[in-house]
Amino acid sequence: MANFLQFFLILFPFLLAIFLLVVKRWKADTTGLLVFIMIAILAFYWSTSLESIIVISLAGIIDSFKITLMVGASILMITYMSESGALKRIIVFIKTLRGTHQAWQILFLNFGLGCFFVAIGATPVSILPPIMLALGFPPVIAVALPAIGYDPLTTYALLAIPAVVFTGELSSLASSGILVQQAPTLQEVGVYFSIYMPIISTGIAVAMLFIAGGKKMIKEPLSLVIALLSGTTAGVMAIIVNYLGLVTLTGIVSGLAVMVVLGIYAKILGFKMIDRSSLSPNDIEIEKSMSLLRACSPWILLVFFAIITNFIPPVFDFLFSELYFPITIGEFVIKTRILWQAYTWVIVSLIISFIFLPSDKKTLTMTLTRFKSRGFRPMTSAAIFFAVAWLLNQSAPNNPSLNMVSILSDFTSTNFGTIFPFLVPFIGFFGGFVSGSEASSIVMFTKYHVKTSNTLGIDPITVGTSNGVAGGLASVITPAKVQNAAATIDEIGIEGKVISKTIFIAIMMILVLSILTVIWAPAFPEINEVMIFILCISYLILTISLFVFSFIRQNGI
Repeated sequence: MANFLQFFLILFPFLLAIFLLVVKRWKADTTGLLVFIMIAILAFYWSTSLESIIVISLAGIIDSFKITLMVGASILMITYMSESGALKRIIVFIKTLRGTHQAWQILFLNFGLGCFFVAIGATPVSILPPIMLALGFPPVIAVALPAIGYDPLTTYALLAIPAVVFTGELSSLASSGILVQQAPTLQEVGVYFSIYMPIISTGIAVAMLFIAGGKKMIKEPLSLVIALLSGTTAGVMAIIVNYLGLVTLTGIVSGLAVMVVLGIYAKILGFKMIDRSSLSPNDIEIEKSMSLLRACSPWILLVFFAIITNFIPPVFDFLFSELYFPITIGEFVIKTRILWQAYTWVIVSLIISFIFLPSDKKTLTMTLTRFKSRGFRPMTSAAIFFAVAWLLNQSAPNNPSLNMVSILSDFTSTNFGTIFPFLVPFIGFFGGFVSGSEASSIVMFTKYHVKTSNTLGIDPITVGTSNGVAGGLASVITPAKVQNAAATIDEIGIEGKVISKTIFIAIMMILVLSILTVIWAPAFPEINEVMIFILCISYLILTISLFVFSFIRQNGI
């Protein structure tokens, strides 16, 4: 009974957070602050001194810089691109990508382009809803499609920050002896995550068509072919890119691959990809004011620096292994790696882009003014939930039996046992929804999953990556993100309708993820050269077959 009471008391702040977010519509940062206070009270009650609570919380906030500063830097970049006119120029170009086939249009923009956007730090839910509305989609659909489109590859968002965070968590747990095996590298972690992608991304692609057109659109053969091409391309490319060690470029390469494959498909079947008829006189003026290459210069620079800092071994080793700029908070030493982190290179790319884009005093002043109103709350929310995660993991340092993660793990392994792998995605989904971030969900629950997996004799890395993927799938029903998307088309108030359309899809994907976790957790399938080769050949056969089928059907042969 005591164990159940302790278990419930730890979960209660998070259950309350769901109520406050969904019913009372509290902001994520305000909700997070309340959760933090309640968890801090429990930690104090269970043998954590006030001094330790302060030190642990500060360490959590410092550790959050890898996500909070990246969130802030990406918001700053997209705000500057908006104020300088670059974003308007890019949006005008995207408006012309109409295609002849609606399913093609939906998946090219929201799935392929959406995955690419979120990988480089742009925000699909801020950019795409106005475009979808302009293309004739109802407001609810115009919000729902961009919100769900990038969900499969959220692990690789912001140059794969969630995967980087998970790698760091495993490294810390290995150092403390909790992870009994050798800590995996970022490449190995990326492969673990990527193995889920073909199934999850294909499921999401099909689900997007269901959201847009119901069963009728899914039953239309060419629409289903386009969904299968999109999902399998994104998933297979994720596996290949991670196997090659290009983890931080996963979302970029997968998103581009989807757009290229769909572009080839459109060419073969004679679809019209570019349609300028929808451009207004104002759009044409914007188009003349700036070249597309100039408008995209911040993103081009960012991709260039990501390649330089990650895939040239001497540069990577110097920035990652030698210049790690440790910060000591009490007993904790946090390797910040400031010069390797993506947020640094977002800022560098932004500053260099001043050469190509307007950088007058008015533009920069408006950028900073809007950044203050847009960036503070998301950054604060991420920092708070990292502090919560650290308190959960580091509580009761002198009494391990009262450590909150140990309480959760002991209760789970005793009472749920072999069904634990099935529950893992729901836990990750729950964490992602409450915190609004896959990275926060990873930090909160990785130690818990590792300890429980050790007790049950299953693979902790498979379980941990499943938790992360599920946390990413929660993006589609996170109130803050849906509200942000609705605000871009002046439709605040439709969030409930959007969530009611997408929550069923999210839960279905979580169930699929649960089944995969149950199958893979006892013995995760090893990825090697032979499997990669077989996978590539199978994908090529599937792609060619789908192309031939579509061509025959389209031409009545």
